Amino acid sequence: MTIQIKHIAVITRRFSLESNYPGGINQLIFDSPCDAISQDNFLIAVHFHSELSARKFIRKLTRQHLIYSPDGHYSDILLLNYSDTRRQHCDWLVVNNQLDNTLFCHSALEQAKQISGLEL
Repeated sequence: MTIQIKHIAVITRRFSLESNYPGGINQLIFDSPCDAISQDNFLIAVHFHSELSARKFIRKLTRQHLIYSPDGHYSDILLLNYSDTRRQHCDWLVVNNQLDNTLFCHSALEQAKQISGLEL
């Protein structure tokens, strides 16, 4: 499944949240500072209109032992801004080119399973 990013989003892997965030995904949704959340079987994206708000949310996640690295390597969290051409890179997320100010992203694991013919 593809997640659309129209502004700024904090993206995490579901299993990282389920393993580290007290109360899991349901608690994250309750704690989220905004109502715009997208998710699929592998990813959760919390959408923001300001990078400052997104960074505050990242700090909250890191206090719950999720890892954030500004370069994207070895991270459980990724900050995506559709207008930033210097996107972070990580091996667990595939980001497709933007179309009409929208990024389309999906799990690299999901893509690998689809290529190999495994069911999700």
